[in-house]
Amino acid sequence: MKPRLCLSLYGNEESIREHIREHEAFADLFEIRVDLSAIGDFARIRRTTQRPLLFTGNAPAMLLPAVPHADYLDPGEDPGELPREKLILSRHAPGGDPQQAWDELQQGNALTKIVFETRDYSLVARLLKLCEARNPRGICFAMGEAGAFSRILAAFRGAPWIYTSPEGAPTAAGQFPIRSLLDDYRIRRFDAEPRVFGIAGDPVSHSRSPRFHNARFAAENLPWIYLPFLCDSPSDLFTHAAFFGVIGLSITHPHKRSVLPLLQHQTPEVAEMEACNTVCRIGDEWHGANTDLAGARALLEEAGAGGRIVVLGAGGAARAAVAAARPLARDLIVLNRTPQTAPRLSSRYQAKSGSLNDLGNHDYDVLINATSCGMRPGDCPVDPSMLRPGRIVVDVIYEPKETELLKQSRQRGCRTFNGEKWFEAQAEAQFHFWRNFRF
Repeated sequence: MKPRLCLSLYGNEESIREHIREHEAFADLFEIRVDLSAIGDFARIRRTTQRPLLFTGNAPAMLLPAVPHADYLDPGEDPGELPREKLILSRHAPGGDPQQAWDELQQGNALTKIVFETRDYSLVARLLKLCEARNPRGICFAMGEAGAFSRILAAFRGAPWIYTSPEGAPTAAGQFPIRSLLDDYRIRRFDAEPRVFGIAGDPVSHSRSPRFHNARFAAENLPWIYLPFLCDSPSDLFTHAAFFGVIGLSITHPHKRSVLPLLQHQTPEVAEMEACNTVCRIGDEWHGANTDLAGARALLEEAGAGGRIVVLGAGGAARAAVAAARPLARDLIVLNRTPQTAPRLSSRYQAKSGSLNDLGNHDYDVLINATSCGMRPGDCPVDPSMLRPGRIVVDVIYEPKETELLKQSRQRGCRTFNGEKWFEAQAEAQFHFWRNFRF
């Protein structure tokens, strides 16, 4: 059965009705957050749609006017005098014991919703196990960015629907916009639980990887889905990967090096870069690859890089940038915020090294930012006064499309390139790495 989508809405009566009309073709049912809304006439909302309606509040009395118009009623933990046949009892908490929460909350045959906000993958796994065990009466998942993936997995483990939102108007942390579930995750194409791939790092919410890979999977008619995994440590995710159904991951900042001890197999590029951005699980063993080198080469070719090249950074992306730049460079310099870490990378590729503050002392034809500085508005890895007019400036960041570094460089007459080409080339290489395994 395809996952059902419950569009969660709040606001005044007219805005709610407008959203219902706009999304009726896409949503399977609507949740009306009475506790966040101003509603004078529940009957008008009922007349707006033939879809089931779920009214949610934080006390039974709040929902009494909605009873004649509701298919479901969620008053939280106290059912009061609400009709039992329409009840969803729910608990939202920062953590705890899922089974204990169920035992304390569950009454009769009511749907029971247990939601914890957590970054603990062990607790996320326990919530999903409870969802499986109580199918079809359980709605159990983790809230927040770290638990967002569990909202989707819960729908394949027994939850009756996925709570979703209109673009820009979530009612809870970690909700996916409904258009994203349909267009980026292509959730409607699955009748059964797919094999899971994803991006592991911190942050991951900005990433375009889900859009790219889910489109690629759909084009190849593969029963695969690609999800975001915000994680503090890749080892925690690896521990629960089999239960989550994970067989492949993109590894992004800051885990490209910390993931290395977890690999049983690695490609030569991983050994050369001393970094890994792609993994695949076969049984209990993890295979690692590095496709950033392919991305860096594609981007530098697009930019026409050559001559005197300065690379900013000494992390995983910088290693790929330096390796790709070495054959093109007459002179190669690695500058890093912590200058002590730059010499190890620079010596490997016969390059000079120094601090980011040294940029003003170097002439260059090409400047490559391979740090993560620039993902937030206004952040720039170097003092803009040190930028040289008329040069080629490359930023490996692709979102935002124009970082502060590229903006400042463009104002100085530089030719600028963002990381779009890098992203596409490395992502395509990742897809082929996974596609070549037999699962």
